[in-house]
Amino acid sequence: MTRHEEKVRQLKERMLEVAYKNQRGFLASSFSILDILVVLYYEVMQADGHGTCVDEFVLSKGHAALALYAILEDKHVLKNGELEHWGKYQSQLCLMAERKLPGVLFSTGSLGHGLPEAVGLAYAKKLRKEDGRVFVLVGDGELDEGTNWEAILAASRMKLDNLVCIVDNNKSAASALVEKPEEAQRFERFGLLTECVNGHDEHALRKALQKKADRVMLVIADTIKGNGCAAMEANPALWHSKAPNEQEYISMLEEVRR
Repeated sequence: MTRHEEKVRQLKERMLEVAYKNQRGFLASSFSILDILVVLYYEVMQADGHGTCVDEFVLSKGHAALALYAILEDKHVLKNGELEHWGKYQSQLCLMAERKLPGVLFSTGSLGHGLPEAVGLAYAKKLRKEDGRVFVLVGDGELDEGTNWEAILAASRMKLDNLVCIVDNNKSAASALVEKPEEAQRFERFGLLTECVNGHDEHALRKALQKKADRVMLVIADTIKGNGCAAMEANPALWHSKAPNEQEYISMLEEVRR
């Protein structure tokens, strides 16, 4: 087992535990993006010598916040035990990404906002002559929102070579399948440098996300909703917002640990 696989396993165990205890959902969406976030946060995104992050990350797919929260807890950005209250009444850890938390730049969940915000952030870094890149992760179903295409057009025109957009291409949008999976040609018409990778292949992800470009870069990551758990993979619509019962939790935990 590689270090990446071990970290993914640890985080999945933690996410399952929290979702089961609090009876909150969005596990399948969180499992879908976990490999991507692990490569980003543990290998690609850079910090200066004082621990301040030079690169920035925006989770536009806000309902997959559990994956981000689990990583922020693991990196000691969130306080010990704070994740235990995820989704509970009066907890700061909402089901969706919440900007009140350290390590979360924008509140997202209403889809179609994260990419425009990331474009603004990347443009601001350009104006201030700041180092670092801005990474933003969007869902494939989320790309039905017109705000995303306006943002892509603006980013291309401004030549934001410090912006990397990652599409979680799991062919699923809430309770429905995405009828037309995203294709590279669609983005290339806007002048973006586009790459398609296996979103669960650490080597392919690392190679694509470490690449520097002379224009906006877009990575289409082909993923599986609920990756690693047969029940979620078989019925992603059911598991979009479902929490596991005791029997499901035990079964999924055993799967993750294999």
